[in-house]
Amino acid sequence: MCFYIDNNNRKRLAKRDITCYKKLKNDLRPEYDYNYAFKYKLNTLFNDSKEIDILEITDGSFEDDIIINKGFHSYIKKPYIKKPYNLYNFYSTTTVKCIIPKGAYYYKNKTEYVSDKIKIIEILKTN
Repeated sequence: MCFYIDNNNRKRLAKRDITCYKKLKNDLRPEYDYNYAFKYKLNTLFNDSKEIDILEITDGSFEDDIIINKGFHSYIKKPYIKKPYNLYNFYSTTTVKCIIPKGAYYYKNKTEYVSDKIKIIEILKTN
């Protein structure tokens, strides 16, 4: 999952807990997971100790978009959750409610957040 930002976006500090949503595999692994050992746990704070990595893409394929592909990606509202990458139904998915905790750093665009901390607080729906 890539997070696209515009030139006016900036890193923000959460002044309060921010509610957000994620779509995960039913076993609570990320849908776009390249580290197959990683698994979220309910009510556990996850902290990305690395600086959120911003890449500026200038190869022409993205028209000089700026993207963030590290950190914890989430959606601002449930309706913004996109259809799963799982085009052939290889796995079932779960929608979870999360918080970006007060004190976390994050970026925001029109539909998504990317943050250095996240906590799953509720499992909402299995698809």
